[in-house]
Amino acid sequence: MLRICLAVALLLTLVPIPAQACATAPPIDASVDVVGEDAIIIWDPAKKQQQFIRRATFRSAVDDFGFLVPTPNVPQLDEADDALFGRLSAYIDPGEVRVNEYEVGWTLCGAFMLGADRASGDFDDPVQVLAEARVAGFDVASLKATDPDALAQWLQDHGYDFRPALRSWLRAYIDQGWIINAFKVGRSSDRELVGSKAVRMTFTAEQPYFPYREPEDSKAHYGRRLRVFLFTPDRYAADPVGEAKPAHLDHATGLSGLDRSGFEGVGEGWWLQVFTDDSARRPPGGDLTFSPKPGAEVRLSPRPIEHTVTIPIFLDVLSFVGLLLYLFLRFRRRRPGPTQL
Repeated sequence: MLRICLAVALLLTLVPIPAQACATAPPIDASVDVVGEDAIIIWDPAKKQQQFIRRATFRSAVDDFGFLVPTPNVPQLDEADDALFGRLSAYIDPGEVRVNEYEVGWTLCGAFMLGADRASGDFDDPVQVLAEARVAGFDVASLKATDPDALAQWLQDHGYDFRPALRSWLRAYIDQGWIINAFKVGRSSDRELVGSKAVRMTFTAEQPYFPYREPEDSKAHYGRRLRVFLFTPDRYAADPVGEAKPAHLDHATGLSGLDRSGFEGVGEGWWLQVFTDDSARRPPGGDLTFSPKPGAEVRLSPRPIEHTVTIPIFLDVLSFVGLLLYLFLRFRRRRPGPTQL
């Protein structure tokens, strides 16, 4: 019965939880959720260049879907190695520590969604398709828009819904002149879970950031987790988002013992910081940014593995010892005292 309960609890954790590093605009009467997500950021302050590597698993019943990722300028797109995430997870893993719990044992016997069609525009168009590519199983269009209403109409013209909250989400980036990168993925089977390969986006920015902002109508989702691996030449810390500090620093060390192949641009003496965010509802205030901040190394504590150690107390042996002690005391009481002359 216990195993059945544990299995049910495990299945419940697989319920789709929106934890996107972007905003979604699903087709009408359809839903697409991000089941899991990790991100790697490699920041070169000398070049003001960020590499943003993202891997996600989606749950959807629609044939094609996508998501929107904002960047300050048109990014270079490349496929990245999915194994990078596994290597980093293994690198920061503190291992396990055995914790003994003692008990007495009494015993006997001492024994985001874009359509398949694409549109391009002239320079004066309110929505311009600046670049298109196919990478890591995605069709990607980098869009430059001057008006969120025009971008909303562009999406609707391609057969997809556009809710009001997404319009205000886009305005925050359009007003800054940012690019909206529309990723589209198609299902190759009838499976609801769709896993994409890791995508590397390389672009320039003023400081390293993670696209953290969510549309205002996003619901609270308990149990979701965001994890960001940040490579920098110096020690960095996560900046507050508004008045909140949602990102928790789990790890901050040098790269001793890490195979740096695949982490392009990461040099000797760099730092790796790992941040996690378990917010059910992300606080308002913008995206998650990172700034230099000197500090000591931080490591995860080993996971405690409880082990029960039973100290056997044998009742038959204890009874026999008690009987011997009783007979001894009884014999001493009956022993005659010294004879007085």
